[in-house]
Amino acid sequence: MLKDILFPGLLILIGGLVCCSTKNSSENIAQNLSVQDVEIRSVKTTNADIAIANLNSQIVSLEKLVSPMDPTSQNKNNSAFKSQLLDLIQTQIIYIGSFDNFYKARKLTLETDNDVSQILINITYHMMVHEYDEANQLIDELKLMAGTEDTVADLKASLYLARGENLDQAEQIMQNLINIEPNYGNHLRLAGIQRELGLYNESLKSFSKSIQVYNNTSPFPPAYTHFQVGLIYGEYLDAPELAKKHYQLALKYVPYYAKARVHLAEIFMSQNNYRGALNLIDPIKDSQDPEVPAILAKIHSLLNNEIEAQSFKDLAALRYQTLLQDFELAFADHGAEFFMGIGDNPVYALELAQKNLANRKSDRAYDLVDRAQIAVQNLEQ
Repeated sequence: MLKDILFPGLLILIGGLVCCSTKNSSENIAQNLSVQDVEIRSVKTTNADIAIANLNSQIVSLEKLVSPMDPTSQNKNNSAFKSQLLDLIQTQIIYIGSFDNFYKARKLTLETDNDVSQILINITYHMMVHEYDEANQLIDELKLMAGTEDTVADLKASLYLARGENLDQAEQIMQNLINIEPNYGNHLRLAGIQRELGLYNESLKSFSKSIQVYNNTSPFPPAYTHFQVGLIYGEYLDAPELAKKHYQLALKYVPYYAKARVHLAEIFMSQNNYRGALNLIDPIKDSQDPEVPAILAKIHSLLNNEIEAQSFKDLAALRYQTLLQDFELAFADHGAEFFMGIGDNPVYALELAQKNLANRKSDRAYDLVDRAQIAVQNLEQ
């Protein structure tokens, strides 16, 4: 049950902290598809404020249980508690933008030789911060311990999705897993893989199926599914009105879902609705996600509020620099987007884009390098 509630956290992190624009391929794709809205059933869920309060409370309780600083704790090496805590803080990162949680996640990792539960925690952490070589090494260790490839098949599929490699194999793995266990998380991962394969209609259907089989009351999974559907329409199929609809549905489930607000605000900005964009982002201006001050800088610049624009630009740059110093691979792609744009440092952007490409050979990673190179060339002219 917990896995169904929290799985979106793992998927969004292993696929990148949320995909950015992939316009390099979407225009041609859109011409070949009849873009229609996918039907996703409405789900009755717990109120988001209550869900977030419960989430925060569970994190506090689990932190006390595993804290080595707590002399009353008898569970600091209990992998089950640590695994639950890691799932919860990932969820907090995604929906609340609590990026300090990356440091909390790092503290949950331990060197281990044969503790399977701890190895799984370490794999999850390495996937979170895009340290895919380390994750792959640990997955191979698990395979050797188990003596069979089937034991780590789902982990391999997640790794393939994150790195943009062996996607046909990853799709087959997930199809096989769905035949055995057609749950929310498996349909979700299949949808992500199909999206990266360019199978957008199939991906939309898989996202829809993930909600068909969803049988919990947490608002986070339905919000995440609608957000991902919005990404397909907005970033791949050039259908901004459908994207807008699904971002708004995501916010209906989780009103302060930072990424959904940012992407919806970008659509408003593209339609010259700068005040609407500002109204969307202002309530989350204290988010630790550097994308929030970055988009506020853009909005205020468009509104000719230059003092506010510079202030938010400086804040975004500081947050990116801090995160890149400690978790470079996790933020290399979004850092490159920022520094080739409003961050005004295309040389650094190219460096980050190249590091991202060395780590993951996705279409977007190649496109990011191409655009960064163009930005550098424009700077030199």
